[in-house]
Amino acid sequence: MIPLVVFMATAQAVTETPKFLTPHFEDRDFSYWSNRFKVRQEQYQETAEVIRNHVQIELPETSFIVFWGDHHIGSKETNYDRIEQELYAISSTPNTYVMILGDTIDGFFFNPAEFEQMEQPPEQYAYIKSMITYLGDHKKLLVGFGGDHDASWSKKMGTNPLADYIRATNSYYMEGVGYISLHLGENEYKITAGHQFPGSSIYNNNHPQRRAMNDSARGSDIVVSGHNHRKAVQQQPVQEFGNESRIVHYHALGAYKAGDDYSRKKGWADQTPDLMFGTGVLLQKEQKKIIDFYDILEGIKEIGAKNQQEQSNQ
Repeated sequence: MIPLVVFMATAQAVTETPKFLTPHFEDRDFSYWSNRFKVRQEQYQETAEVIRNHVQIELPETSFIVFWGDHHIGSKETNYDRIEQELYAISSTPNTYVMILGDTIDGFFFNPAEFEQMEQPPEQYAYIKSMITYLGDHKKLLVGFGGDHDASWSKKMGTNPLADYIRATNSYYMEGVGYISLHLGENEYKITAGHQFPGSSIYNNNHPQRRAMNDSARGSDIVVSGHNHRKAVQQQPVQEFGNESRIVHYHALGAYKAGDDYSRKKGWADQTPDLMFGTGVLLQKEQKKIIDFYDILEGIKEIGAKNQQEQSNQ
């Protein structure tokens, strides 16, 4: 049996407090961290990517504006003939201009979706670069938006080629909600656009655009977005302050691919040509008037006939 005195001495030796000779890290107070973050914010903003989400553009004559998006380049189910046809028609028709609304490529950066693609992201971006460059060479591109596929997801890989391609044409690159004011003579046309607006409805394909009127687009003449692959064009009067009203034009873009494994898994039927492709508007210079076109090629035919008529009258 260990004597009680020895046991108590042993316990006392084990519980002695050590001496820490090297100084600990000095804690920083709120003033230090507040100043540090404000300085870092200023330094970051010096080199941060500038995205202008409200721009003004002057157009010389009555013009046809093409809303183009959801091309999904790289999918085996994309209508490449239609894209080519529209690209050449746009580029060869005076007073015809383009706004790209995102999802130009189909590139997924996860499996198994990427196995559906017949070309991988490097080739998809090469296609888009050539298309955007072609529009730029013909002075046709006004604004381009990043979508999920070609901007949000690609940024996870540390790159955003779409922004570089669009800016190289001296056009505007946007993300999120964008406001574009087009000036034709004394008339101003206010367009609120984006790749995606909140909302979806099985009863009204223009639900995202109409919802945007309550969120971010009030005062617009035209509200347009893509993403949902549910095409529609509508007009609706909106009452404003003083019991005044304006006609608002809502455009929901169709996609250029008919479907994929994901859409079929969700129970959606493949889309037919009547449900696909972009839309457009004819904007008048002489008077403020908007003519909607559900079909881009029909709108280009209209502006082409108008251009010929004006030339014959000269």
